[in-house]
Amino acid sequence: MAGRGEAMEDGDLSAFWKRAKETKPPICAKVPFSFPPMFGDTREDPHHWLRDERRENPEVLAHLEAENAYTDALLPCGEGTESTAADGPTTEGEEGEGLSMRVLLEREMKARVKQEDRSVPLRKGNFWYYTREEEGKQYPIHCRRAAAGSASAAAAAAATNRATASTGKAAATDTAVDGPECKSRDFFTESMDERVTEEVVLDENREAEGRSFFHVDSVAVSPNHEYVAYSLDVRGDERYVIHVRPVSCSHCIASPSAAEPAEGGVAAAAAAAPAAASRSAGANVGVAAETAAAAVEYVAADADADGDADLAAESLPVVMAEAAATTLDTDVITAEFGTSGEVCWADDNQTLFYVAQDEKDRACRVMRHVIGAPVSQDVCVFFEEDEAFDVGINRTSSDRFVIVTCGSAVTSFLLAIDVGRPFDPPRQLVPRVHNVEVYGDHSASHFFLLRRSAELWNSELLALPVSSSDHTHGAGEHGQPSVVLPHDPNVKLQSVTAFKRHVAVFERVKGLQRIRCIPLRSNGSPASEDAKLVEFNEAAFEISPLRSQFESPLLRFSFSSLVTPTTVMERDMDTDRQAARKVDWVGPSFDPSLYSSRRLFATAADGTQVPISLVHRTATPSDPPPAAASNGPPWPMLLYAYGAYEVPTRLSFSSDRLSLLDRGVAVAIAHVRGGGDWDYQWYLDGKLLRKRNTVSDVIACAEHLIKEGLTTPDRLALEGRSAGGIPVGAAVNERPDLFRSAVAGVPFVDVLSTMLDASLHLTITEWEEWGNPKEEQYYRYIKSYSPVDNVKRQAYPNVLATASLHDQRVNYWEPAKWVARLRDANSSEDSVVLLRCEMDAGHFSKTGRFDRLADVALRYAFILYTLGMQ
Repeated sequence: MAGRGEAMEDGDLSAFWKRAKETKPPICAKVPFSFPPMFGDTREDPHHWLRDERRENPEVLAHLEAENAYTDALLPCGEGTESTAADGPTTEGEEGEGLSMRVLLEREMKARVKQEDRSVPLRKGNFWYYTREEEGKQYPIHCRRAAAGSASAAAAAAATNRATASTGKAAATDTAVDGPECKSRDFFTESMDERVTEEVVLDENREAEGRSFFHVDSVAVSPNHEYVAYSLDVRGDERYVIHVRPVSCSHCIASPSAAEPAEGGVAAAAAAAPAAASRSAGANVGVAAETAAAAVEYVAADADADGDADLAAESLPVVMAEAAATTLDTDVITAEFGTSGEVCWADDNQTLFYVAQDEKDRACRVMRHVIGAPVSQDVCVFFEEDEAFDVGINRTSSDRFVIVTCGSAVTSFLLAIDVGRPFDPPRQLVPRVHNVEVYGDHSASHFFLLRRSAELWNSELLALPVSSSDHTHGAGEHGQPSVVLPHDPNVKLQSVTAFKRHVAVFERVKGLQRIRCIPLRSNGSPASEDAKLVEFNEAAFEISPLRSQFESPLLRFSFSSLVTPTTVMERDMDTDRQAARKVDWVGPSFDPSLYSSRRLFATAADGTQVPISLVHRTATPSDPPPAAASNGPPWPMLLYAYGAYEVPTRLSFSSDRLSLLDRGVAVAIAHVRGGGDWDYQWYLDGKLLRKRNTVSDVIACAEHLIKEGLTTPDRLALEGRSAGGIPVGAAVNERPDLFRSAVAGVPFVDVLSTMLDASLHLTITEWEEWGNPKEEQYYRYIKSYSPVDNVKRQAYPNVLATASLHDQRVNYWEPAKWVARLRDANSSEDSVVLLRCEMDAGHFSKTGRFDRLADVALRYAFILYTLGMQ
């Protein structure tokens, strides 16, 4: 039997390849279809019939189910399906006998998940907030405890004593009462008092019961800590419904009937909804029913105006039935095409801001909602007409403003809503200028803004006094904003987080991250000359800012690397004291010394040096001979690439990845152009008419790894996800000889067709990323690399593509068409082409912390089998 990293014997592999030879793939019907000619070019698409925007065509659904059945036949997901046991790591106490590779991997990865876990508590006002997980449960439970010594803690103790006296059992506390802040606090040593009774703010597991898909985006507690608003998606299409309820009700159980459709559709369901619980700030009996009815009336009216009443009547009941008001809800906020999921409170504890989407799922309207009022009375405080722009909202670190960010791929500007004056119009902080991007945060007296332009491509940091911003021009009587950190062609400014007495700037230098901590003077102005740099020594790592206490000098961030589990760090920006508050648990036997990481550079066709981050298991004297022998190169290897939207490829630790590393598979990450892994120019060199650089970089990285003897073509797998499907699909078209297999997760592969269809979600907003193919130069350039358009008769490597039926970012028909074309064109009898479509999820697949492992296990099993590994 094969050991870790040792190629399987023929008998071990025969089960997989025997299934591959004996099982016939689905035949995708061909229906003649031609796109309208453009620039003298005509394209045929015989699989165009797979496109069904309603996701209900029985022929399409049957084909997707047939694809799933074929994939499951080759990569079984049940027990007793393998003729031999899979060797290598297994769950503690399990031998792996009789388990399919997928089941074995899933159990193995689940064993590395800490069943009962808790986040690092964060103090907000008089409460400590945190999330925790319970054994066997998929989703987090949002909780809090009152801060010791506060009036809230006293109220909690009193409530506990009353409950204990009357029932003999400890009970959750009543609504907390805010008290004065402690005057003298040592932030660095301050911690939550475990003796104070815990309150459940939101139990996602209860909300998820009975739903095949479930995702909570935002959870926002009101400033007085009495109410919680959260956004919920129950289909995977990222059209969120916002629920509002008293925190004191969150430990209760909602009426099961509230989530069921009533006789007669949505209107009847709304009429049948029970009265909501009374609220301390003005009871509003029946608000849930009134709001649900108003939402239906509002949507129907809009649908009639657009001449699409039938569509609204057919589609809305599904959404409302699945996300209807329960007995716990005070309000339910919906919109015709859903909300983006973002929600922010005003300081009056009665007003909420959210973002409504249009028919293309573009977030474009900032809405103001008053608790208890019908949704039909919600006011649009900002509307972005330009379809190239999206809108987002967030509360500043100071909690004084709601920032409205309106941006396209190359332009963005900011508006601010004073949370103390929610009915005032938003103030524009800076002018709207094409090809200038602005992002920022707020401290006591200043907005701190990152501004980027063609001349300042790595961004500069600006300080804008609050009194200087006006409604229109962004600079008032106090003049223009001042420069805190000037543009540096060698230092990319990534993000800024403001504190009461500091500003933290996350930077990137030659691809590696660092933090700059800038103190603020007593008047709130920055003392940039006294800034301190925080740098890290590992070869490949990831740091990310986390929510911190605005009043404190403690910067909270996460640190992780390819060999170091994610660690929550806190650094005192005054004293430079630093402490690890939490290190992720990844199993009882994990030893980081058994793994090694390094950074390599491949030379692209134009001479550009492309970074590669590599991690692999190292040989140790305690390893058995097969494993020790396999831990030297050439390794079986997985090469991962993305390269789009200026998004850097994360170098964080993955406990799932251990299932590959411990079997002797090395993992390489190609930091190709188009991503945000270097400076801004790195991104520009991989978009629009330079997008082919992304593809050639991937090929150059594969060639370099092979040339250096680190792997071989028959031991190399390529993987990419979403927009990373472009380099994967293009690379296997252009250099199939370099790879044994390829995995494309929800891949964007039909680039030309999608970018020509302005009716689809994201198309118009992404013309600035890929180009508008209605212009001939972009049409011909995109067609030159679009994976679907360049499939040709040749021997392809093994390919696994995944899709999700309700994905609105990359529609399921893109990977489905790509797979059909690959099968038709593949001349190799030694490779398989598979598709797995998740029928109850969206772009990010399943969301439960255990359910998501099934997708990882599928991909890893495919990689291990096709690389000849076990």
